[in-house]
This record gives sequence, structure tokens and C-alpha cells, in this order.
Amino acid sequence: MVSSNASKKPRWSNLPGLMRPVSNQNGESEAVAVALIDDVKLALRITSNVFDKEVEDLINAARQDLILSGISQSKAYDENDPLIKRAVTVYCKTHFGYDNPEAERFQQAYNMLKTHLALSEEYAVGDGA
Repeated sequence: MVSSNASKKPRWSNLPGLMRPVSNQNGESEAVAVALIDDVKLALRITSNVFDKEVEDLINAARQDLILSGISQSKAYDENDPLIKRAVTVYCKTHFGYDNPEAERFQQAYNMLKTHLALSEEYAVGDGA
């Protein structure tokens, strides 16, 4: 017999590697890996799903900021790249919530990492891109 008090979380929320569809600022469909959302939520010390939409929006904003800074789109969306994942996480730590006494420190760390990525031939948009 299944308990009526079963968790109200969607079934896919505990499965690694799945993608959750979201819309970007242009209304185009994008997907954020549930694993990335979970990793960012862990870094933000969030255990509830209440803020998932805000976290997804921050992840997509971080990606767009990286692209605007000269990081190739394919790299900005590479969720397996540890430097991209770190940049996205630090961006989210900078912008999540209203009362963050460490926001300025996180912003400086994010800006420094973003600059290093933009200056790297491996991450920057090349002449042929």
C-alpha cells in the first residue's frame, strides 16, 4: 500500500542527469540539468523546491552573462565543465536572496573567474565562431 503522505516532489527531481525545460528571456526553450540545479541548491544551502524557479533563472542568467562576456555558447552550456559550473554557482551565490553580506565578495570572485575564462582560448569565442 502506498502512503498518502508520499513526497510531493516531482518524480524526476531525484533522478540524476535529467533535464528540466525552462524558457529563456527570448521565450526560447532551454533545459537545465536537474543535477546542476541540485548542485547549485546545495551550494546555496537550500533543501526545499520552493526556490527552484529562481535558481533556474539565475543559472540561465549566469550563462547569458558568460556569453555576453565572450565565452562561447557551447562552453557556457557545458554543465560538465568544472570552471563553468563554478562560475554559475558563484553567480547564483552572488544574486540569490536579498540580504547576503557576502554578495560583494562573491561578485568579485565571479568577475575574476569570468575574466579568466574570457581570456582563455579554450573558452573564448574565436574568430571563426
